[in-house]
Parts: sequence; C-alpha cells; structure tokens
Amino acid sequence: MDIQLRALLGRCIYILLEIISNEKLLLLRLISLETLQSLVNNIEDSGIIAAFLPGMVSTLSKTLIRDQKENHMLLAKIVETLSEVIASVMKDEDKNSKTTSTQPQQSILASICVERTKSWLKATKSQIKILISQIFTIRNHSAWQLRLAFVNFSYKLLSCSAKCLDNCISILIETLVFYLNDDYEQVSIPCRQNLDLLRSHSEFKDFTPILKENFDSWLTSLPRYLIGLDENAKFNALSLIAGFITLLGSDIQTVMNISLQRISDGLLNALEFDTGDVQVVENRFIIGQYDSFENDHFNSLDVDTLPSFSQPQYKHIREQRVKTCVSRVFRLFGYFTNLSFLIDHFLAYFRDQESSRFYVQSRSILREYVESDAIRGLINIVDSSTKAVFSRSKFAKQKILATPNMSIESQNYIILINCFILEGIAVISRILGVEFRLELMDALYPILEKLGEDNMLVHETADITLTHVSIWCGYSSKKAIVLENVDYLVNVISQKLNQVVINPQAPQVLTAMIHVVGPPVLPFMDDSIEEIFDALDSYHMNSYLLNQLANVLFAVIITIAESIKEEKKEVQDEVNDNSLENKDEISKKIAEFIIQYKAENESETRSSRSNVTLEEIGQYFLERQESKKKEIEDDDLEVNKRRHDPTGTYHDDEDTNKKSNPTKSQTICLKIIDKLLHLLTATSPQLRSLVLDIIRISLPILRSIPNEVYPLIHRIWPSVVNRLKDQEPYVVLSAVKLIQEISISSGDFFTSRVVQDVWPSFQQLLRQQSMKDEEYLGIATTTYSRSHRLKKSILETIKTVINKVVLSNQILFQIMDSMWPFLNEEVHEELQTSAIGLFKELAKRNANATWLILRGLVEEYSIITYNKIVDEEVELSDILWPKYLCRFTKGKGQFVKNVKLILNTNLF
Repeated sequence: MDIQLRALLGRCIYILLEIISNEKLLLLRLISLETLQSLVNNIEDSGIIAAFLPGMVSTLSKTLIRDQKENHMLLAKIVETLSEVIASVMKDEDKNSKTTSTQPQQSILASICVERTKSWLKATKSQIKILISQIFTIRNHSAWQLRLAFVNFSYKLLSCSAKCLDNCISILIETLVFYLNDDYEQVSIPCRQNLDLLRSHSEFKDFTPILKENFDSWLTSLPRYLIGLDENAKFNALSLIAGFITLLGSDIQTVMNISLQRISDGLLNALEFDTGDVQVVENRFIIGQYDSFENDHFNSLDVDTLPSFSQPQYKHIREQRVKTCVSRVFRLFGYFTNLSFLIDHFLAYFRDQESSRFYVQSRSILREYVESDAIRGLINIVDSSTKAVFSRSKFAKQKILATPNMSIESQNYIILINCFILEGIAVISRILGVEFRLELMDALYPILEKLGEDNMLVHETADITLTHVSIWCGYSSKKAIVLENVDYLVNVISQKLNQVVINPQAPQVLTAMIHVVGPPVLPFMDDSIEEIFDALDSYHMNSYLLNQLANVLFAVIITIAESIKEEKKEVQDEVNDNSLENKDEISKKIAEFIIQYKAENESETRSSRSNVTLEEIGQYFLERQESKKKEIEDDDLEVNKRRHDPTGTYHDDEDTNKKSNPTKSQTICLKIIDKLLHLLTATSPQLRSLVLDIIRISLPILRSIPNEVYPLIHRIWPSVVNRLKDQEPYVVLSAVKLIQEISISSGDFFTSRVVQDVWPSFQQLLRQQSMKDEEYLGIATTTYSRSHRLKKSILETIKTVINKVVLSNQILFQIMDSMWPFLNEEVHEELQTSAIGLFKELAKRNANATWLILRGLVEEYSIITYNKIVDEEVELSDILWPKYLCRFTKGKGQFVKNVKLILNTNLF
C-alpha cells in the first residue's frame, strides 16, 4: 500500500473514532462503526491494522464503558467492531508469518505499519487481556442484545486467536459459560452452540481439563465473593459455577470429591441466615384471633395453585437474583453428582455438636438437593433424611423450653430450623407422591405440632406443608388427611397427655387438629377433653401448660359454636323453603274468602261493595286472631288444671325437666366453664383473657337452658366485675365483651347488676381513659389503639344492655350525660357510628329525654322560636334550653351532622 494512502487511512480511522466517541446522533455513530469494520476487513496486511490497534481498542472500550446506558444497538455494535479489530490483528495464521525484524524503514512507514514480533505479541496480548477484563465488567447488562454480542465476541476470539491470545482463553471461556444459563434463549442457545463448536476445534480437543480447572478455581473463591458487598460479583460467580456444572455434567464429581471438604465450612458460613430480625419472633397470634372457625377452602386448589413457602433472608445476600442463583447451583449439584455423597457430607454436621452453627444452612442445602430430579431413585436416602429431620426438630424444641430467656438470634435460629424441616417434608411428599402415605405415621404429628405454634412464620409454613402433603398424597383436602388419620393422632396425643410435662407440645397438636377438621372431630374428643381436665388439676401451678391446655378447650368451644350456627342456618333454610311452598296455599284461602263474600253481597252497589269488602276483610282477620288467642288461653288453662290437683301439688315436673335438659354440646361447655372458672384469678393475663373469651363464646350455646345459665352468671359475676379493674387492657376488653354477651343471654335477670356494677365500672374506665388520652393529646389514634378499642366496646355493650335490659330513667340520664361527647365529628368515625346507634337505642327507651339532650348539642336547635298567629290574643315567649343542657361551642357545629341524623329518624 502506498505511503500516502496509509497516511490517509490513519486520518479516516481517527475521524471515525471521533464520531463514534463524541457524536450524539445514534444513526451516524452506527454507520461509523460499520465503516470502521469495512476498513478493517478490506485491509489484508494485519501489520497496518496493528499500527492503529491501540487507539481503536482503547477508544472503543472507553466508549463502551462510559456509554453503557446508551442504546443497546450502539453497545452491541461496539463489541462487534472490537472483535473484528482484535481478531484481524491477532489471527493465529499470521502468528509465524514474520517473527524477526527487517532492516530499518522510513519513519513514516514505521508509524503506520507494525512488525508482529514475539515481543510485540507478548506486550499486545497482555494489554488486550486488561482491556477484555474491563469491558467484561458489564457482561451482566440488562440488554440481551449486548449479552449476545459478548457471546459472539468470546467465540470469535477463541476460534480465531486461541494461540495468540492464550492468556485470555480462561476469561473468554468463562464468559461463554456465564451465559450458558441466561434467562433469554436468544443468548443461551447460541452460547451452547458455540461451546459445542469449540469442542471440535483443534485447540480445544481436550476441553474438559480447562473447564475443571476454572470450575475448581471459582468454587474455591465462591465463599469470598458471597461474603463481599458487591452483589454483581456474587451473581457473576454463581452464574459461572452454574454454567460450569451444566457444561461438565457428571465430570464435576472428581472436583467435588477433592474440594467439597475444603470449602464446605466457608460456604456454610457465607450462607448464614439473618437471625437479628425481632419481627420473626414477635409476630405471634393474638388471643381471641380465632373467635370464628375458618372454613377449609382447599378443595379449589390444584397442583398449579399450591401456595409457596416464604424464603428467609441471608445475612450476606440482599438481591433476589443472587438468592435464586444460589438455589439453582445447589440443585444442579444434586442433579449431576452422587447425591448419597452430598447428603452424607451435610448430614455429618448434625452429628457434630461443634458444628451446631451450621445446622440451618445444612438443612437449607439438603432441601435444595432433594429438589433435584435425581432424588426419585433414592427412596431410602429420603426416608433417612426425614427421620434425621424429625429428630433434630424434637431436639430444637426441647432446647427452647430449656432456655426460655435465650437471645433473639437463638430464637430466630430455631424458627428457621423448624421452617426448613417442614419445607423439606413437603418436598419429599412431592417426590414420593402417594407412597408418602406410608410416612404419615411419622410426618403428620410434627406437622400438626408446628401448625399449633403461636409463632406466625412457623404456623404458616406448617399450614403450607400440610396443604402440599395433602395434595401430593391424593387427599381431597387438609381436613380429609387429618380426619382419615384421626384415630392414630388421638391415640398418640392421649399417650403424650399422660406425661404432658415431658411432651408440652401435645395440647397444641390437639388445637391444630380441631382447627383443621372442625365439627367432625368432636365425636373423637371425649376422652381427650377428660384427659385435659385431669392435666389442669395436676399442673395448676404451671402457667405455660395451663395456657396450652386452655387453648385446646377454647378451640373446642369455638368448634361447638360454629357447628350450632351451621345447624341453625340449615334449619332456617328449610323453614324458608317451606314458607315459599306454603305461600300459594295461604293465597288460596284469602281468595276463597273474597269469592264467598262477594257471592253473599251481590245485591249491593259497586261503591258500597268496595267499602264493605275492605272493612269486612279486616274484621274477618281480627276475629280470627281473637279466636286464636282464646284457644291459646283455653289450652293454658287446661295445662294448669292438669298440672295441679285440688291441693295445689305439681304433677308435670318430669316434662318440664325433660325440656330443659342440656344437650351433649351444652354439657361439654358447662364442664369446661366449671373447670376453668377459678382461672379468672390466674397470674397469667393471657390465661385470664382466654377464660373470659371461652365463657363469652359459650353463653349463646347455653341460652336455651336458662335454669343453668342464670346460676352460672351468678357464680362468675364477681370475678368478671373484678376483671374490669385488671391492669392489662386486653383483659378489660375481654371482660367488657363478656358483659355484652351476658346482657343478651340474661335480659331482666341482669338489671340490678347493671345498676350496681356495670355502669359505675364503665364510668370509671372512661374517666381513666380520658386522663390517659390527655397525656397523649395531639397524637393520632388508630382503630387498633387501646383507647379506641375500649371506648368502642363500652359503647356497643351499653347499647346492647339498653336493648335487652329495662333500666330506670336515672341510669338512662347518666348514660346520655356521659356519652354525648362521642357524637362530636372530631371523634373517630367508628366511635361516632357506635354513639349514633347508642342514642337511637336510648330514644326507644326515653324519647323525650334523648330529644332534650340532643337539641342542646346544637346552637340552632337550643331555641324554639314562637311564631305568633294573627288573631291570637295570648303571646308566648321563645323556648330556650337551660345552660346546663347547652353543650355546644359557639361558632362551631361539631355535633350538627350526627344530631340531625338521629333526630330525623321516626323515633321522636
């Protein structure tokens, strides 16, 4: 090539690089890159291109790194141009074409043509390696087009320049391996094809040793990357390892045999879970949370809609993509290596007490191994793993009870162990399918034990596990799997209840079983309830056991209440159906009456006939009603005659007693209340609240036997009133709710107690709460605050009491005088709604007093102006409300809206 033409070529390359680097117009930059590629491809003398190599690769790489957020077409084109430039200069076929220096040439020629000597090759390839390392820092770019360009870049250099760039082979192969499991098939498929082509290349006939060496290097350095702060570095390292495993297949076993023992401690340490979150421990169920039985909606689930398990947080890993990659790597290990070898290795940590800090990580890794498809042929290993898991679960739970004052980290650690155990059981049930039914004897009890836990995370994980086991074992629902195995469960629980101190979790298994199955389990519970009564007597000083045992009885009461509701609903549905059927018959009777009446009055005029028809129809039904009343009175008189002989003795006691005999469910409720009544004074506030809730839920069940309910209320009343003075707010709330239910169940029997105990106690509670609210004035209150819940409960309870109990006007006046502030629009909306309902109920009892109080809350209503009639001689003055009844603030209408709402009703 002529010297002048070479100088012109250098100028062209310089201008093109300037446009590529600094131009803003995307199309012009793309055309410049294509032009540069054409120049490079059309120059046969690689020495000429080598003269411009440093400037071209430096400019292109800097532009790529600097503009990595630019259009992906530009970035992919830059990478493509780089591969063309480097490959054209570092071609293997040109490596030995000129290896010695020629005689000195002119300086201008030397500046635009480079002699490719050994020393030049050595220096150039070292610089190119640095450049490649720099541009590969963005190889996990979000644009798949750029990732595909990196795949083609790596393949082109490996296929054309493997000898000249022998120092870059490792990083180029790593790049191809990195994209082997890419999320986009547009990247992963060409990558796999390129790797297959490389295997047939002359330079890569023995490709496996290179891959093994790189795999071992990255596996050894993996713990260091995971503990670091760079999430991109973690993702890159894991993606590379996953690619190496996929590429090597079962050949990784030799590397694992040598390296696993060496790296496992560091790897488990890097995969440590975050146990410092207080919320995991504190997120527990609230007393009374299950006041109503939850129906089983599992029947609508199928394999595709199974709920997923919550994933714990790693201590050193934050991004979800890195967590997903960790899971993928361990599943690939389980798929391509000897699974027995891996499971035995990590189970060894459970046998070594000094390795207790690695228990959770080992369980997590074992779960991932079990997820791999290779486990299907290793039933014996699965069974042994399951037994090891159950064994550790028991040990962990004993440790919790032995050291109740352990740190948050230790408690979180135990919770994670239990969750991984449960998740592992679910995975094993999926693999074994219906064959897992043989393992239910060992698996079902611990699942229900954890389902009865008050910790939210453990409970939810156990619930999901039971769902998975149910569907994989071929059962229709969670209820079905428990009900089919109920005999076995009740037998095991009965044995453990006899030694409940050693087995303190036995009651929570019973609680979980009741919640899952519901009313169908009650016929199997008779002996268990008696055993719980015996345990309550035997361990009356153990607060933990008392709470556990009372929770079982609480679940029994809820289930009984729910079953009675369902029965009433079924009866009501039948009554509604019958009423619809009888509707036509009633209409026929009325029609017959009208026809008969018309026939008797044919001679009357149309107008008179019309009037008489209306009057006579009304008179007809009035007479019919009077005749029915007379028949009822005669029946009552006849009954009284049969009951009493001339001496006044009573003869029908047997029939009366027969009607009032309690049912089996009512008998169970009475026994439970009788056994728990003394615990209203227990030291545990949780237990006191639980007993109050049990009594409250039982009262509607016992309402049909007043001869049992009234003595019961008389017995519990002093303790209930004392609970209104309890130090714990949630105990007071439970007592207030119970009083509301007592007022519904007892009616007039409750009147004197309202006057003497309830209303004075409520007044005191409201005064105390008002004083506390003043201390926190200005702080927004929510519906979950103690103050709000207490006030709402009192308002609703008083409303119910007024509706069910006949109170004196004096008490009604006191209630009005205390409750009007809740009609203020500045009060929370829920409290306003409750107060409106209360005053509507007051209006039914004493409309005049309520009218006076309400009008005194609004300025415009506190005066009634007299409008004088024209011819009227006597002039009346306006009616003014006395000052003590005027509670409004001038210029403000805080009560107008609610007062209008109440006064506009038909109650006044």
